[in-house]
Amino acid sequence: MSNEHDQEAFCMHREETMPTKSARPRNAEETRAALLAAARLRFARDGYEATNLRDIAADAGVNVALIPRYFGSKEGLFQAAVAFDRSRLVQAMQGPPEHLAERLLKQALVDPAGSDHDLFVTLLRSSDYPPAAEYMRTLLDLLSADLATQTAAPDADLRADLVVALITGIVVLRRLVGKPPLSEATAEALLPSFQHVLSALLPDTGVRDLSSK
Repeated sequence: MSNEHDQEAFCMHREETMPTKSARPRNAEETRAALLAAARLRFARDGYEATNLRDIAADAGVNVALIPRYFGSKEGLFQAAVAFDRSRLVQAMQGPPEHLAERLLKQALVDPAGSDHDLFVTLLRSSDYPPAAEYMRTLLDLLSADLATQTAAPDADLRADLVVALITGIVVLRRLVGKPPLSEATAEALLPSFQHVLSALLPDTGVRDLSSK
């Protein structure tokens, strides 16, 4: 009887300690990618301060102790999550000047990474975290500097800031607040008005004003 009991206990111990398919070990690259994807989702939804590292680790299916190993700290994880691809701004500036409005509006309406990983929404929801606010300022400065090169007007910097303010307002009302009718409008419906404003602020770009057509 004792032998049967010992054998049963041994089998139970083996079942508890053997890895399951769902707990299949990841390699370092997979683990880092899973943590980063989970962090982007949490930061975009909750902001920096309200995001808990244990929740991120749980979402990724890994131990929370792995976050310092791959990212150093919560701050390091946040920096990795919001790392901005400068080429996105470059691409918006490149191309025929008369199509600048279409390219800028496309960037304003939808984040290429998707709504769950929206960069500007993440930064706006994390604005009470000073590095996030500073990073947002840096991105807006980059965009404004690029736009200022599109006009020879003496107040080019001011005109560029006004365009950035318009784009930021679209992002806030559409992607953060979800305020209709802006949040529900199509790019085709918004483009004529957007082009009208852009042609007035940056006349040297040759942006077509379709608002009167």
